[in-house]
Parts: sequence; structure tokens; C-alpha cells
Amino acid sequence: MTRYSWLILIILVIGSVVGVAYLLKPDGNTKVGSHATMAEMLDTVVAAGHIDVESGVAEMYPRHAGLITYVSPEGDTLVKAGTVLLQVDDELAKIKVEEAKLDEKVAKETLAQLQNVEKNFPAKIKQQEAALEAAINKRAAEDRAGKAMLDRYKDDPSYDNVKKSVEEKLKGWDSLIKIEEQKLADVKTVDPGFDVRKAAAMVELKAAQVKEAEAALKLYQITAPSDGYVMRVFAHKGEVLGAAPRSPTMQFLPAEPLIVRAEVQQEWGAYVKPGQKVRIEDDSYAGKSWDGEVKSLSKWYAPKRSQVIEPFSYNDVRTLECIVKITGPHDGLRVGQRVRAKIAVK
Repeated sequence: MTRYSWLILIILVIGSVVGVAYLLKPDGNTKVGSHATMAEMLDTVVAAGHIDVESGVAEMYPRHAGLITYVSPEGDTLVKAGTVLLQVDDELAKIKVEEAKLDEKVAKETLAQLQNVEKNFPAKIKQQEAALEAAINKRAAEDRAGKAMLDRYKDDPSYDNVKKSVEEKLKGWDSLIKIEEQKLADVKTVDPGFDVRKAAAMVELKAAQVKEAEAALKLYQITAPSDGYVMRVFAHKGEVLGAAPRSPTMQFLPAEPLIVRAEVQQEWGAYVKPGQKVRIEDDSYAGKSWDGEVKSLSKWYAPKRSQVIEPFSYNDVRTLECIVKITGPHDGLRVGQRVRAKIAVK
């Protein structure tokens, strides 16, 4: 290569470097590589998602082990809140309820009896006071009769015997008076209200035991938490459920409006806001689309809610969960359907 050839090559290299530097030099209105430039260029954020309801699909288990005697069928028939969806044999639990109710009945009858005793207690005191007064009066009468007899026998040789007999009778009445006095004192120390309060507490205890038994009876069944649909059933009549099941016995879909539960990657999360319009498309075929609107965003970035490996889906990224409400007709959308949510950020 000649000297001139080298010179020309050096000039071309220098010119190329200067030209590239000039082209890449930012002016006063352009911020190369900045978020502002990205925001100006970006008009749509695409997020992967699936059709759901806001409460989510409930995975349900009975809270007591045992033999399954009834299972509601799957299907699109609406079931009302409180409907029994699965029943485990509860014969022993029903017997416990009956026992608790009988105990409560006995406690109530005992309380009624003690309340009647309390009601009649003042009369019982008066009755004992009357018995004491009668004994005192009879002793006084016996004393008068004894004195009269002693007057008649004062000159009689049998006076001493008569006197001894009179004194013995008076001693007997004195003993009887003491007994009646003690009975009255014992009656007055009794608090009939204590027994009534104790019986009333026992009634409350038995009523609580009835509630406990009835609550335990409910553990043998699954009931619909709201109006909704039985999506899938994983158990069958005649099977025996263990104490710690590893999988749900059924899935329940609440009767709520459909939504899109979309997941926006962290890279684009800053551009998504509530109120933005959304076009919803099926993720596996090009066909009908549906209208939606961003309803809410989660307060945090987190790994994807579902870690199931899907085509063209990454589980090792942080995402912002976005709830999209469907603003128009939703014919053709089904819970669990994978969709793309195209969010208009401009």
C-alpha cells in the first residue's frame, strides 16, 4: 500500500468517527435513551393475562375427614349461597347435637324448679317462724299446766314425782324450741338466689355446647360461600377423605362479573394507570376482541401469581398485577382463558 493510500484511509476513519459523534450528539430537545423518549414513542403496553373474577376461583375442602355421601355435580347451573355442595357422613355429629340439646333441656327444667324454690322461699321462712312460735306457745302452756298440777299435789306424797314429770316435759319442749330455732337460723342462711344463678349459668353452658355441637356438624359439609357455579369436582360419593387432603375436593366460581387479571412486566409498569382503555384479545388465535378498562393496579411488583409454564411466558420476571374490567359484551370469554391485554397508554 502506498503512502497516499494510508493517508486516505486515515482521513476516512477520522471522518467516520466525527460523523457518528455528530449524529449521536443530543440537542436541546432530545434525550437519547431516556424514559421521556420511550414514553413519547410508546402508545401500547401488551400484558399477558387470563380471564377471572375479582374474588378468584375458590378451592374448597371439607374441614372434617370421613366418608363422602353427596357431591354436587359440575356444570353451569347457578347454585345459591348456602347450598350444600359436598357432604361427609355426619351421623355421630348429629347424635352429639341431640345429646347437647337434651342436656340443655334438663338444665332449663332445673333452673325453673330452683326459681320456683326462690319464689316460695319467704313463705318457707314464715313457716319455720310459725313452727318456732308454736313450740314456744306449747312450752308456755305446758309450764302453766305443770304449775297448776304442782299446786294440786303440793301436799301429796307423790309431789316429787309429779314435779319431776313436769320438769321433764318442760325440758323436752326446751329441746324442741332449740331445734326449731336452729332450723330457722339454717333457713335464713340459705341464699336461694345462688342456686338460681348457678342453674342459669349451667343453662348458658349447655346452650353454648349445643352451638358447639351444631358448629361441629357444619364441618362435615361444604356449602356455597356465595351464589356461583361448581367448576370442577375432584372427589366422588363413596370415597373416604383423609384428615389432611393434598388437593381440593372442588373448585367454586363466584357469580361475579368477568375481569382480566393481567400482569405487566416491571419495565412497562410505570406507563400503566387506572382508567386507560384496553383491547382484549385471545392469546392463541387471531379473532374477536373485547373492550376493557384498567380498573386497578397492585401496590407492589411481585413474581407472577401463576407459575405454570405457558408458551412465550416467563416466570423469572417481576410483574405489576393489573385488573381490567370488561366494559362491553363478553361473549366468548371464559374463566381461565389466556388473553393479551393491549393497554393504550396514550
